[in-house]
Amino acid sequence: MAAFSAVMLGTVHGLQNRVVRLQRAATPPFAVWLAPEPGRGGVDAPRLGEVEIAAGLRAALALPAGHDAESTFVAAVHAADGRVLWTSADLRASDGRVTVTIPAGLLTRGDYRIVLRASAGDELVYAVRVVGS
Repeated sequence: MAAFSAVMLGTVHGLQNRVVRLQRAATPPFAVWLAPEPGRGGVDAPRLGEVEIAAGLRAALALPAGHDAESTFVAAVHAADGRVLWTSADLRASDGRVTVTIPAGLLTRGDYRIVLRASAGDELVYAVRVVGS
């Protein structure tokens, strides 16, 4: 009887874990609109809650007026210490913005910079701060 109970308990625990994973996968990434930092600093970064972005982050990166929206872009997420944590290439602008989806689990508490580089060489920086929820 004890062996049967242990097997059943393991099965129930395994099913619970699968349900949690499926729920996380079904949750869409948290969406946010970001403007580039003027002069690369001195601006308070938007604060996003850890719980809110647990399923990932969809960031619409606004392009300044007059920016070449016909370029292709590369986005990179940098940690506060400058390490590149993630990149996405061959992005296109639509309606004056470039949208990137940063994978779940990449951003935890801390400060980050999303660097958007155009094929023409222009670089825009967007700040994000992840805080406890």
